[in-house]
Amino acid sequence: MAQGTRRKRRDEIKLTIAPFQSQTDYKSAVDIQREVWKFDDIDIIPPSMLLASDHIGGISLGAYNNDRRNGRFCVQFPRTEDGILIQHSHMLAVRQAYRNFGVGYRLKLAQRKESLKRKIRRSPGRSIRCSR
Repeated sequence: MAQGTRRKRRDEIKLTIAPFQSQTDYKSAVDIQREVWKFDDIDIIPPSMLLASDHIGGISLGAYNNDRRNGRFCVQFPRTEDGILIQHSHMLAVRQAYRNFGVGYRLKLAQRKESLKRKIRRSPGRSIRCSR
């Protein structure tokens, strides 16, 4: 680390987890996929697909800092299994600067909370649960 800088403590990271609300949110997911997963363009989930998924019941959440910049997100796609609506948790990505602060875990808890709010009680092959 450069002199005079220090890594923030876990409790210094102030984030708001919320559903994607604007085109900027969906577009930021593309940049995050490239940075975190090193995806080629063919492998990236485009903003239009994320938006379409949300329109049919998917869940796209971002973790935003004070200036509403998104450096992390998670995506779930809806589907049915044996006639029961479930969520397939497809991707979670956290930029390097936000790792090791529990951000991914907080996103997964928010995903679970949103699923339960929508009365979706199962993910593929099991009930929705999150251990501590």
